[in-house]
Amino acid sequence: RPITLHFPFVQDAPMLGFHYFPDSEHYRNEDLVTWLPRLQALGARWITLLSSPQRAIPETFLRPLLEAGIQVVVHLPLRPESPLQEECPPLLEAYARWGVRYVMLFERPNQRAQWESTDWARFNVVRHFIQRLRPLAEQAAENGLQVIFPPLEPGSDYWDTAFLRAALEEIQAQSPALLESLVISALAHAGDNPLNWGAGGPERWPGARAYYTPPEEQDQCGFAIADWYAAITQAVCGHRLPMMLFEAGSPGGWNPSADGLSTESHRKRTLQLLQAVNTPQTAPAEVPPLPAEVLACHFHAIGDNLPHACYTSSGAPTPLGARFLKQRKSIPVPAKKSAPQGKKPPARPLKHYVLLPPEAREGETWHTRVLPVLLSMGVTIGFSAREAALASQVTVLGDAQVFPDALLEKLRAAGCRVVRLSG
Repeated sequence: RPITLHFPFVQDAPMLGFHYFPDSEHYRNEDLVTWLPRLQALGARWITLLSSPQRAIPETFLRPLLEAGIQVVVHLPLRPESPLQEECPPLLEAYARWGVRYVMLFERPNQRAQWESTDWARFNVVRHFIQRLRPLAEQAAENGLQVIFPPLEPGSDYWDTAFLRAALEEIQAQSPALLESLVISALAHAGDNPLNWGAGGPERWPGARAYYTPPEEQDQCGFAIADWYAAITQAVCGHRLPMMLFEAGSPGGWNPSADGLSTESHRKRTLQLLQAVNTPQTAPAEVPPLPAEVLACHFHAIGDNLPHACYTSSGAPTPLGARFLKQRKSIPVPAKKSAPQGKKPPARPLKHYVLLPPEAREGETWHTRVLPVLLSMGVTIGFSAREAALASQVTVLGDAQVFPDALLEKLRAAGCRVVRLSG
């Protein structure tokens, strides 16, 4: 079938995104109740979720994220020769039907470890990879999904910038329509270089070469990697392709305790990057501006013993997370236009109300098991839709049989932001 594709650029869309757990095991309703408010507290507008090729992320987990205004990137980290690729088309169709718009296929194909030794030794490993990527990418596109080219490890066994250029040329030769709709990914690792390392791309650092960076030059292995990838897409396609950044602030293969750079210094550098993406108008001078083509920049939301993560796996803020949350609270809220004379804006005495179903009164259910988590976050909990209508945000715990869609529409008409969680 012919492929009709386009990329919907969103003007002034917030870029701040986060990686969820590095597995596909935390997609229960209890997980959603725990983590959705925490992601909202960080100001997340994007989230990357890992998906097994054998089991879809539940719709009941995805829809509340989307309804809360958080764009979802589903990542299927396949190996190039994995037979599980044949199981992916039904997943792609389901994700598109549930409202997902972005899917990222495969994982670091420029690393030898992702391949069987005989496949890596092929004369043209890039061409072979595109032959594996293309069928799945076209199937995703046919379902209306935007395909994200997989992240490449900066540097690595097959130099990432060379791999990207060769891959784009292969796609241009095999499937130009797919190239026109492609989103490029890049790993914006902090490393142990200055945060502005490599800013300006190859135009500013023309002497950088694969596997060798002269002492007076800089390369793409840093947060400014987007400048280098944007230049490659311009050279191959004649225009810059949209891009997403992942693992921002991560040290990558670098040990943050080495070379005299302490964990505290690494934490401070990541906070500067978070600030720059969250409020670009107040970005620290050390952080270079991101190209206009960057749609999202993902940091690590969760991780134990990671100085660049915002929460531990139990949900407690890390030192970095606590600082960023405090910083976000200090950002001045733009003044709202006053209501017309004689009209008062609707009162919002409650910030967040969780509307429980009647069954939660009668004994232990999954609703009651998450109440301690909700109470610790300072939300209002109750059974009254009338009370819920007084809140800025309402989380409804129950399906349409308990709380009809008409009720949710009434709450939205009353000015509430509504998210449904169902078992």
